[in-house]
Amino acid sequence: LDNNLLLTCKGQVEKFPEHIVSFQLNVTFPPEEIIIIGNEFFSNLSMNNDTYNEFECRTSISNPQTQLTIIRQSNDGQKHFDIRYKTSDTYINGINSIKFMLPQIDLSLHENLLTCQAISNIDTSLLTKQVTYVLYVNHKPYFQNFNRSIEVKESQSFNITLEAKAYPMPISYTWFHPTGRQLMNDQLNIFVNQGQLSLINIHRNDLGIYRCIATNSIGYTEVNFTLNVL
Repeated sequence: LDNNLLLTCKGQVEKFPEHIVSFQLNVTFPPEEIIIIGNEFFSNLSMNNDTYNEFECRTSISNPQTQLTIIRQSNDGQKHFDIRYKTSDTYINGINSIKFMLPQIDLSLHENLLTCQAISNIDTSLLTKQVTYVLYVNHKPYFQNFNRSIEVKESQSFNITLEAKAYPMPISYTWFHPTGRQLMNDQLNIFVNQGQLSLINIHRNDLGIYRCIATNSIGYTEVNFTLNVL
């Protein structure tokens, strides 16, 4: 780039003194690149842990200085300006940067979008350059709403599917009969496939409280439901 290059023009007419005119070339251009330093931690955030919660948004060289803004977009599409800035915009040797912290890390940040936006005002036009990352918050499984009391007629079949969400994956499921024994697949009456449980030919001794435990590398969550046999 030839920005700030000093240009000199010399001219002379015979028998007259030489004249010199100098001016400095000012080239305006937006940054070509933008990155958040430390973005590798965005895929491994831990709740209520600020140990790795200071980041820096940095651009390549630009002229003039850009305005940097960090925007968080929640899963409902709403944009939030709740980032905690550690510094104001800095502009050193043409490089723009700003340091910031995320809001308190909890489950509401999981799968949010985090964008660093650089706005350049060049020749009365606003030019925008941005980069976006996805936030992933480590958490143990939690279950969606389900029916906690189910009625089945004797000798009929029964089927329930419980869906848990967690990060990181995978999730493993373990089922328990009201008697306390773990339910495993057999060739006659029991079918277990992760969060799905099917019982064939229900009997009176199958009534009671069933337990399902969902586990990932962070922890586990247990839920139960009551099966009533009519």
